[in-house]
Amino acid sequence: MKLFKSIVLSTAVITTLIWTMSSAEADANSPVNQTEASLIYPAEFSSTTSSVASPEKDRENDQLVAVKKALVDFENVGSFYIDKSGNFNIAVSKDSENVNSTIEKIKSLVPSDKIKIVKGRKYSSKELFNINKDLSKFSEYNNDGTKITQTYMDEELGKVVIEASSMSDAVKNKLLGLYKDAVDIRINSAFEGTEKTFTRTDNFGVLGGGIAINNSSCTMAATATKGTDRFIVTVGHCLTGNGTSTVYQNSTSVGVDWAKSFNHDIGLIKVTASGRWISNKILRTSPNTAYDGKYTATASATQGQTLCKAGITTNETCFKVLSTSVNTSNFQDAIKVENPYWQNQNNGDSGAPMYSTVPNVLYGIMSEKDTAYGPNSAAYATKISYFRYYWPDYSLYTSDTNY
Repeated sequence: MKLFKSIVLSTAVITTLIWTMSSAEADANSPVNQTEASLIYPAEFSSTTSSVASPEKDRENDQLVAVKKALVDFENVGSFYIDKSGNFNIAVSKDSENVNSTIEKIKSLVPSDKIKIVKGRKYSSKELFNINKDLSKFSEYNNDGTKITQTYMDEELGKVVIEASSMSDAVKNKLLGLYKDAVDIRINSAFEGTEKTFTRTDNFGVLGGGIAINNSSCTMAATATKGTDRFIVTVGHCLTGNGTSTVYQNSTSVGVDWAKSFNHDIGLIKVTASGRWISNKILRTSPNTAYDGKYTATASATQGQTLCKAGITTNETCFKVLSTSVNTSNFQDAIKVENPYWQNQNNGDSGAPMYSTVPNVLYGIMSEKDTAYGPNSAAYATKISYFRYYWPDYSLYTSDTNY
């Protein structure tokens, strides 16, 4: 029996997004109190076997993991981000003895020239996140000379940025009246919005991230299980979610178009074809004779962090995270990353895994790109935490043994 055919969530429900909660716990807690704290500074990293990397890169990633563990719940009193120089920045909006104790702990984990403390910040990450969530229905403002194309939180700026190709004075005044100096309104005719991207292409017996799916129009991100059933995780806009349509990997049937979300770009394919195995592997470089990457844990991204993706069109590329929460005209609460000249996300890359290799962590699923082509173009990824939010009784497959 199909569990999901389609999913549409209200803004009120989105507020409950802490994916580590069980559905029973979610019902027992107030949505107002259950904001996405665990998506900002989680202690989610599990022990992993690191891929080959430089000792310096290993050390930097170890430091980031240690700092994020120390910053659990810090989003209530400040922000954490990595600046363009690679320094760890801790911006404090609510000073206290506990905050000072946390800062001292972090100073013991990171060299003094690697960390910056910024006090007097007006808004915490949690406050910015909630404002951006409130703006997720920005299309309601788009009439009578106003076209908002996206909103996103910028933890380095300490504001929520509202981008629009045009905006009436009435809408601008309304937004400033509601959010005051917590928003930075940017109006430029070059802000054209985003578009979903469609198009590694052999038939694989072992299924994993970075290979083609759906007649080579999209990329596979990860695999999952529910009991003995096996699933492929990709973007929802490559699927219908009707629970019946046959999905082809390339020329060979792989399974059934099973379920999708509409507010967040994520979906599932149920593997029904014989002779197929699921894995935690990622095909990072192509052409290649075998999978050369994997994920063994999930986590949330940090603004300024460098992550990579492997898609069927632009292959493996790496980039900086520009924002950890952006609303576009198509989807809500995504991750915004660099995409100059569409080098990191283009047609066919949709569904690609977004990951780090030291440690082997999965962060998201590539989803969209800016319509505008140029040096400042961006791409967008769905947070992997939405997998557990929509399907709490399913599990991402993280074992090194094919199943």
